[in-house]
Amino acid sequence: MLPNHDPRSKGKRLSRTWILRKSISYLPSTAIDNTRVVVSFDAKGTYRWVIYSDVLGVESATVHHGKWKLIEQQSKLLLEEEVKETMPKRDTFSIHALNTKHLSLQRYRLRLSDLTSLEFGADGTED
Repeated sequence: MLPNHDPRSKGKRLSRTWILRKSISYLPSTAIDNTRVVVSFDAKGTYRWVIYSDVLGVESATVHHGKWKLIEQQSKLLLEEEVKETMPKRDTFSIHALNTKHLSLQRYRLRLSDLTSLEFGADGTED
């Protein structure tokens, strides 16, 4: 059996809460540490992406939510953020690995020449 193979569908494997373990951005001269990111996908096709920041000991959270779906023969994840009074914001990620404990996504933004890799662990699991 392949190491990233899981007999359940990708949608079912994705439908859980994930905690960001590692983020690498290849945007020139940018340092990112998003270790406090929690994203939840539900089976009904909605998601919630929360970025926690700590500034001078005060924690705040930025919340993004909307709809998700798998596209291009389930090789990519499309997130469509619900934004009031504007067009929905869309992000597309390539899925590099997905099993019950690990999610690896990659996003490339052409206009910014930015390649970002995101490594998630399922909530309640350790590396």
